[in-house]
Amino acid sequence: MLASAQIGYEDGFVEGFSKRSRPIVRALLRLADVYGFESRNPLTLLDADDASEATIYGDIAIVTVHRGSFEREVLFVLDPDDKDHWRVDLAEYERFLEMGNDKYREMRQAAEDGEDP
Repeated sequence: MLASAQIGYEDGFVEGFSKRSRPIVRALLRLADVYGFESRNPLTLLDADDASEATIYGDIAIVTVHRGSFEREVLFVLDPDDKDHWRVDLAEYERFLEMGNDKYREMRQAAEDGEDP
């Protein structure tokens, strides 16, 4: 996914997202292209030089990516349709960003344990 973003390979980049997220990502890519919103293009927003750390918690992985001195945590989920692949799901990633790393992991763990999150 990072390599695809770096070289502008849209199809490879989109494959890094869950099936339910792909139409949204493709639409955002088209809108950015048509209206010239380069700073809002998903390829540039998630572009990074490298992934410096990855921590797996059950069916989620939190990957730290960086570009220069800027770091960002990106949430990947185990693809329910293809258990061999980790993908970004926009709905889960949004929830992760809203809740923060620790609270999101607590909520996921409670859900796995059958507790009311």
